[in-house]
Amino acid sequence: PREIQGLSNESVIAGEGKVTYDIRFVVYRPGKIQKIKLMINIEAQKKWNPGYEIVTRGIFYCARMISGQKHTEFEHSDYDKIKKVYSIWICMNAPENGIADYQIVRKNHLGENQVSRQAYDKLAVVVVGLKPGSETNHRLVQVLSALFSESMSLSEKEERLKACDVILTEEARKEAGSMCNLGEGIWERGVEAGIQTGIQQGIQTGIQQGQTQVIVQLIRNGTISVEAGAEVLKK
Repeated sequence: PREIQGLSNESVIAGEGKVTYDIRFVVYRPGKIQKIKLMINIEAQKKWNPGYEIVTRGIFYCARMISGQKHTEFEHSDYDKIKKVYSIWICMNAPENGIADYQIVRKNHLGENQVSRQAYDKLAVVVVGLKPGSETNHRLVQVLSALFSESMSLSEKEERLKACDVILTEEARKEAGSMCNLGEGIWERGVEAGIQTGIQQGIQTGIQQGQTQVIVQLIRNGTISVEAGAEVLKK
């Protein structure tokens, strides 16, 4: 727990407006001289194509987390103290399972630039695509697909996760159970609404068909003319 510390999900910077993250936290990992501090943002995206490229939004979030370090991680022109940031996007309903990362890399066009990687390696965007109902041997995709599945029961999720050597804590189990119950509730309400809509549509169709049959019979009996019957049906 001391290696991971939560951060506020809201970032408000004068002149830049407010950004609300899904999850944001700090991770400390061992380094050669001292612990290395990383800032990580994780986002869940329901649509693979929400009208913009996910990676572009991820770059914006990374840039925001970097600019937000002014007066917290560094002061004045001490830019070497900027901490590396990650924006990780878990995208459901992707066309295929996939993982891609986007980072700053150095490309020398002339001479041997000896700047260390730590000087420019300050941001990374990771996009994880999950295709519903697909099979994969990639462990991370298997775990995330099970956790975010809207059709699996809690016992099915636990079985899938156990096969990946992931055992849910009691707290995580409650969260996963809540997700299952939410999905079932939405499905049941949708079915109920569909049934009610179908009943209403059926009744309306029956009434219309009954009226049509009555008009046709009156025409056949000579009670009303074809023209009059057609006018009624038109109305």
